[in-house]
Amino acid sequence: MLTPRYPRVGWRAGRAGVTTLTGSGWCGGSVTPVADALTRLAIVLGLCAGSLVVVQLLHAVLVRIGRRARLVAELAARSHRPIQLIIVVYSLDLGLRGSGLTGAWRGPVIHLLDLIGIGATAWLFTGLLFVVEDLALIRYRTDVEDNQQARTVTSSPGCSSPSASRCASTTSSWSRASGAASRTSR
Repeated sequence: MLTPRYPRVGWRAGRAGVTTLTGSGWCGGSVTPVADALTRLAIVLGLCAGSLVVVQLLHAVLVRIGRRARLVAELAARSHRPIQLIIVVYSLDLGLRGSGLTGAWRGPVIHLLDLIGIGATAWLFTGLLFVVEDLALIRYRTDVEDNQQARTVTSSPGCSSPSASRCASTTSSWSRASGAASRTSR
């Protein structure tokens, strides 16, 4: 019987529905488990790099829009690095969970990626809070001599207008009048 000059290569369904490359010839009949694991890891890292490219393109678009809108510029500046870290960590996390790679290292690595993801999300929210704070400081100037409007805090539910000091004085005069009326009725 003649042996084929080139090995036969085909696809077969492996465990958990994963398709693996099989063949006969030089490799001894199938792809080694190490090569299979390295292929899966390369796919995970490739998806991670692709997601970073998408984030970078989105950042470039936001910076360009931010030349005209201050809010968008602040958001792009404050959230770029945290979003990069979140995308990398969660794509690695999802890739490792879905890849079927096994080993004693898998559990601690996935746990570490989850913790880093929580920290990166907190970093992102902190940056967004700084953007809100900067917008509030722009609206209510504190560098002027009479900054009463910036220092006034109102707790009245109907006073959400920019003229908050008028609402505060109205609220305080209303409470004084109602307090006087309640004292006279006793």
